[in-house]
Amino acid sequence: MLLVNVVGTFCVTKSVLHLLRLGTKKTIVHISSNAASLSRNHAYIQQEGLTEANLALSYRASKVAINMGKIC
Repeated sequence: MLLVNVVGTFCVTKSVLHLLRLGTKKTIVHISSNAASLSRNHAYIQQEGLTEANLALSYRASKVAINMGKIC
């Protein structure tokens, strides 16, 4: 999940940066979701229990990583 959602996102972004620099409107948009909310993740684990939450956590972690990568 992290490989596709995070590494894939940043590899595609990096591969088109040269085109972005040539353009007049220099904007990168990454679409995220409320799954990236750390407080919601904590509440989800508390509600569902760690065993049930394991599958969703990799998706949620990938959304958090994309949001953090946009800041860097």
